[in-house]
Amino acid sequence: MSTLAIFVIPFVVILGIVLVSLTLPFWRRDPSPVSFGLDDDRAQELLDLQIERETVVRSLQDLELELSQGRMDPSDYERLKATDERRLLSLLDRLDSFQDIVQDETSEHQPATSKRINWVPTIASALVVLLA
Repeated sequence: MSTLAIFVIPFVVILGIVLVSLTLPFWRRDPSPVSFGLDDDRAQELLDLQIERETVVRSLQDLELELSQGRMDPSDYERLKATDERRLLSLLDRLDSFQDIVQDETSEHQPATSKRINWVPTIASALVVLLA
């Protein structure tokens, strides 16, 4: 065997393995969708809503404390409390709708369990072993 064949055959085998491993996602029948950062955006939005909810709840607690200490007029307390309660209700509605959307999407994208054996990696591994 020539020295050229000694280098060409392993190069072709390695190149084939790399090409198969890179194109394997395109061969699957049900590829998982690429999110392009949408999951990160949704997680950040959920976190922002939760932080804002905690802030509004803390504001309501502070209002009650100031009223009980006599540092706030009852009419001001009622006005500010109504504003914060409206904000809290809208936040809770947004959180509920957001979590419903996330649950619907996760239930739609869960792959069905299949008992089909994926033969491509098995055949590629067998070829590598046979050619080595």
